[in-house]
Formats: sequence, structure tokens, C-alpha cells
Amino acid sequence: MKKNLEKAIYMGIGAVIAFISFSLGNIHRDTASAQEEAPIVDLIRCRQLEIVNAQGRSGVVLESSEHGGNVFIFGKEAKGAALGIGEHGGLVRVFGKEGKLGIGLGISERGGFVTVHDKEDEIRTGLGITEHGGSIVIFNKAKKIVGELDVGDTGGGVLNIRDKHGYKIGSVP
Repeated sequence: MKKNLEKAIYMGIGAVIAFISFSLGNIHRDTASAQEEAPIVDLIRCRQLEIVNAQGRSGVVLESSEHGGNVFIFGKEAKGAALGIGEHGGLVRVFGKEGKLGIGLGISERGGFVTVHDKEDEIRTGLGITEHGGSIVIFNKAKKIVGELDVGDTGGGVLNIRDKHGYKIGSVP
């Protein structure tokens, strides 16, 4: 009887040592390895999902928004791109090295638009839709429209030239 009790105690001590050894050996494994066979999850529900790089900086962000969802993709620096849904439809934005908007593409209440911005994030050229049809506008550094080509109220093309303050100085026709 005494021998059986001693065996049970030794087996218990051995089991505790094995358990502690196993736990300490696997304590650093707090994430699943993509190389190992892992269970497939059918659904993940969240308002925002962020994937970070080795330095802890955002690489990809998926989020819900008032009008739908957004996807942000970031490079090594602030540069990146965004795909999302706005009030009137889809939006695509491309950002430069400093994180400033470079190109915008989207839908307004009248139809599609494309904007091209300078390195300070100021719009310089726009292509879009007006109440009469298509339009191209050019802005100066003072954020004033200095040239525009669009469809006039009679359906014909109109070229408007403006001074540096945005005042109309000429028109064809």
C-alpha cells in the first residue's frame, strides 16, 4: 500500500514537471502560425480590423462607415490608397509620400469626378459633371479657378479664362 502511494506521488510530481515544462516551452506562442494547419473561421464581426507590420504601424485597415465601408492601404511611410463609399457612391483616393491626397476619383450628386492635387493637398485640376454636362477646371496656387472648359446652358462648349483672382476675363464662344 505504501509503495503504491509513493508511486502515485512520484507520478504526480512527474506530471506537474511535464506540465510546467510544456507551458514554459509554449509561452511565447500567443498567435497562430500561418504555416500550420489552422481551423477556418466562417465569420468575423467587427467595426474595424487593422493589420499591422513588424514595426506595429498600420498596413491595412478595414472599417465600416456611415455610408458603407472603407479600405485603407498604407506603405512604409504615410503614402497609401483608400477605397470607400461616400454619400453618392464609390470613392478612390491615392495619397503621396507625405500622406497628402494626390488623386481623387468618385461620384457626386451629378455623376463622376476626378481631382488631381498638388503636394500640399490642394486641388489643381478637376474633371467632373455640371448641371449642363462635362467640365474641366484648372486652379492656381491661390485656389482660384483660372481656366474652365465645360458645356454651357445651351448645350455647346464654353471656354472661360479667368485672372489670378478668379474673375472671368474672357470666354469662347
